[in-house]
Amino acid sequence: MKPPEGVKVNEDHTSTWWIDKEGMVCSVSKSNGIDNTREGMISQFTLFKKANEDKKICILFDISYARPDKEVNREREILMDELENVIKAMAIISTSALGRLLANLFFNLKSPSFPMKIFKNEQEAREWLINYM
Repeated sequence: MKPPEGVKVNEDHTSTWWIDKEGMVCSVSKSNGIDNTREGMISQFTLFKKANEDKKICILFDISYARPDKEVNREREILMDELENVIKAMAIISTSALGRLLANLFFNLKSPSFPMKIFKNEQEAREWLINYM
């Protein structure tokens, strides 16, 4: 997933992200993200919400290059409770079968209250997520 021309692109310690013309937050995880802790992820999602005028966000999240973190997996329930204050709907993209499997395991152990679905490609993810905008 790549940002379109004309949007402000942001870089942080775990991802490259932007808000597209539809108002969707688009985030691509870095393979060397150095703060994949619960606090780091909450901080990142809160930053996304602030950039979206403190409204809950619809996020297109490409985790193809993300690495799993043991702490985040242990604290999954706490993390999900906190993310529910920030996220309206989430479409996750992973080009790898392993990434999709890990995302399914993470979200199936405690299903989020917001709509969430995992996709193999950006186009299908966008088509699904636009329904929640």
